[in-house]
Amino acid sequence: MNALPPTENLEASPGQTDLPLILLVDDTPDQFELLSELLAGCPCRLLKATSGPQALTLALREKPDLILLDVLMPNLDGLQVLGELKQNPATHTIPVVFLTAKSEPEDIVTGLEAGAADYILKPFHGAELVARVKTHLGFKLAMDRERKLIADLQEIAAEVEHLGGLIPICAHCKKIRNDSGFWQQVEEYVSQRSVAQFSHGLCPDCSPAYFPNYKPKEARPPVSLVMPESLEPSLPKVLVVDDSPSNIRTLIQFLREDYKILVATSGPVALELALHERPDLILLDVIMPEMSGHEVCLKLKEDPRTNHIPVIFVTGENEECGELKGFGMGAVDYITKPFSLSIVRARVKTHLELKRYRDDLEKQSMTDGLTGIPNRRHLQKFMDLLWSQAIRMHGSITLVLIDVDHFKAYNDHYGHLAGDDCLRRIAKALEGVIHRKTDLIARFGGEEFLCILPATDFDGAARVAEDLRSVIEALAIPHEKSSAGDHVTISLGLASCFPTVADNQDHLLDQADQALYESKKQGRNRWTALPPA
Repeated sequence: MNALPPTENLEASPGQTDLPLILLVDDTPDQFELLSELLAGCPCRLLKATSGPQALTLALREKPDLILLDVLMPNLDGLQVLGELKQNPATHTIPVVFLTAKSEPEDIVTGLEAGAADYILKPFHGAELVARVKTHLGFKLAMDRERKLIADLQEIAAEVEHLGGLIPICAHCKKIRNDSGFWQQVEEYVSQRSVAQFSHGLCPDCSPAYFPNYKPKEARPPVSLVMPESLEPSLPKVLVVDDSPSNIRTLIQFLREDYKILVATSGPVALELALHERPDLILLDVIMPEMSGHEVCLKLKEDPRTNHIPVIFVTGENEECGELKGFGMGAVDYITKPFSLSIVRARVKTHLELKRYRDDLEKQSMTDGLTGIPNRRHLQKFMDLLWSQAIRMHGSITLVLIDVDHFKAYNDHYGHLAGDDCLRRIAKALEGVIHRKTDLIARFGGEEFLCILPATDFDGAARVAEDLRSVIEALAIPHEKSSAGDHVTISLGLASCFPTVADNQDHLLDQADQALYESKKQGRNRWTALPPA
């Protein structure tokens, strides 16, 4: 997470004495002193806890803005503390950043999946620690503002019960009106986190200035803004990011019938929504306080989880250099204000269709046509990602190369259609053995498959290899022409390494291939492992 709100956003404004409160949780006194020194330049207050139970008590009582939490502690470890915090409604919104020496990818995945906002490894790098702390404090303050706004809106909505949840606000005088029979326009305004809904039409007092010849219909029922649940999932998601309510209202009014609309009024909130909601398209204003649209776009493109989302800049800047800058950052289009709504709709539709087409192609290009599991292209992209991560985290990678024993003889004897069906059954069985999200089984080519096991020690890899071997044996697919048995079997080769920048992926694959050769040499239907490199 790299988004860094300006430092001044975290500082106390004139007349404000309270700075953001950070709770440090660690059972080692030296860590407190080190963290206090590193955070000396960060405008915040520090609170200390030396155990899990004490941390829970302080978190409940003081409601800190951020918790820096050690993982390895006696009695109640960091994961248990995090679980208690997330289960308590009074503390579940407090962001928690793990501080730990546990650097294995599976540990990081476990922490993040448990609800941690970030994971910082010891020993700390001072600048990185301060930057991440400021980032999370900035997000927390932004989300607190959003929650307060939503709470205020819900309170107002409760006071206007007879309107069925709609809050009619005049687009001209901005006053709330209780006459719901006149509204010309009804539109969603707040993000999906809010249960309140807005109607920004013109009130009877202001409408004559805009529609002098209009004659209102009597007893006009309010328009419902809630899409049927059965239709919602099929609607593409469009995230509108703008700090101007009028621009948001205009875009929502025009796009709401065809798309599910998400709304963010700031860059940090837009990044969080993009990460958790994965919209199909983002309409992004360029000029915003706190974080510009250009900064937001760069953060989106830097994150592999969001870099595929098409971004259309919507801005008042119409200079050619501004457009070139936007396209250089990865935007797919550039719309200048004041914009033509029909052009906006056409461009949104075009880019959503292109994205759907690209997604379909990507899915097809990453899937083996015969077996339905990931293909070699998917395998290579996944391997590249894990390899760089292992170098960064000083982690290990284990490859398990799998070959179907005497498959040519199987094809020759039973026919290619039977051979194809055999490969499909084998692929499905192998895939069923893999349970971790960080592992992958893919078709490597022909009758070969490859399994990738990051952050797995020898004993763990050996268990997986034996499970892979035995699950194919349990299929009991007849094979009269095999010297390894009367049924289809596989041979496996294991190789592991701790990658460095000087290492090559092909070398690890060659080692797995050598191990596979040894398995075949020793009679097949077995696995062989080479020592870690």
